[in-house]
Amino acid sequence: MDKKIKNIIFDLGKVLTEINFENTTKAFSTLGNFNASKFISYQNQSAIFDDVETGKLSAEQFRAEIRKLFKIFDTDIEIDRAWNAMIGKTTIETLELVHSLRPKYKTFILSNTNQIHIDCVAKQLQKDYGINSLNDYFDKVYFSHKIGSRKPEKEAYLYVLNQNKLIPEETIFIDDKQENLDGAKVVGIQTILKTEDVSLLDILENYL
Repeated sequence: MDKKIKNIIFDLGKVLTEINFENTTKAFSTLGNFNASKFISYQNQSAIFDDVETGKLSAEQFRAEIRKLFKIFDTDIEIDRAWNAMIGKTTIETLELVHSLRPKYKTFILSNTNQIHIDCVAKQLQKDYGINSLNDYFDKVYFSHKIGSRKPEKEAYLYVLNQNKLIPEETIFIDDKQENLDGAKVVGIQTILKTEDVSLLDILENYL
């Protein structure tokens, strides 16, 4: 690992925020009385989930497509509750750990996500810690539904690099999916795989 790192890009889900996809598949399965895992899982998802993550579908359009896909007639609140069931805690300790890096490194988030999930995370942070925005803890935050491309598409990484005039070789990306790390490597970014058995603190202490 090159020690001349100046910039750190973090994934959100499973790196900074706890995620359990099975909670959402169970919740949707309950709504529709069927197995939703063939439509969405940690490894694969139907096209509508890609589309909402790249901003091609609004939250309202996404809910309508969910009703069609799953053949359900539930309310927006019920659909959002099932969709957000996967989202766990974002701890203050994690945020403070990242914030402690800022005197030495520029820090960013690059996440494949959507407005419904981000609203959920924001509400949790406000409720638990009185935090108004993730932006308070990072130099910049980038969400796929806002920038119009998602990992592992190279355009997602290039967007962050170009917007901030970052040198790829001086930048490290931490993600829980190898395919997303492979996409970052294509544009010259260094990478670290975040696994469940290794804490973010251990990663930062060992590699930076």
